[in-house]
Amino acid sequence: MGRIANYSNTQKYSDKKSFDGKPVEEGKVLVPFKKEDMNLMPGEYIDDNFTTFHLGEFKIVVGFMAISEGYFASYMQEFWDKLTKELEARREGRCVIGKNADGTDKLCPYTRKCKGCQNKGLLERRNTHRVEIISLDYEYEGDGFDIEDTSTPSVEDQVLEKIDPEPTEDELKGSVK
Repeated sequence: MGRIANYSNTQKYSDKKSFDGKPVEEGKVLVPFKKEDMNLMPGEYIDDNFTTFHLGEFKIVVGFMAISEGYFASYMQEFWDKLTKELEARREGRCVIGKNADGTDKLCPYTRKCKGCQNKGLLERRNTHRVEIISLDYEYEGDGFDIEDTSTPSVEDQVLEKIDPEPTEDELKGSVK
C-alpha cells in the first residue's frame, strides 16, 4: 500500500534557504520547485541554496521559494502530482516476461527494483505511460537552437528585392533579340 500524503506541516522546509537568499517573510513558508522549470538567469539565484531530491533512479535539482502559508497544501499537492506524472512517463517500466493468452505483454509482477533477479538487465522493459520524445524542439529547448524559417524571405532579401528587383520575363525576352 502506498503512502498517504500529509501536507499540513507548513514548517517542513523551514531548515532550507530560499533560492535567492532572501529571508522568509512573516506568514510565508518555503516550498520546493524544480530548478529546470523556472528559467532562472545567472545572478537571480544562489547555486548553493539548491538541493537534489533522489527519487528512485532520478535526481531532481530543487530550490525553495516563499509562498503564503495558506497556499502550502494546494501547492504541495500540485507539485508532487506533477512530479509523479513526469517520473512515471520517464521510468523504464517493468520487464516483459512473456505473452498473455490474449497476446499482450506479460509484465513482471514485482513493481520494485530487480534486486536479486536472475534476469536483471536481460529482458525488454515496458512502461505504458512512457513518452518517447523525438522532437528536436524539445531536445534543444533553452539552448539557443533555432530552426531557420525558410517559408518567407529574410528581411535583407526583401529590402534587396525592392531596391533591385529581379528582371521580368518580358525584360529577359527583350534582351535576347
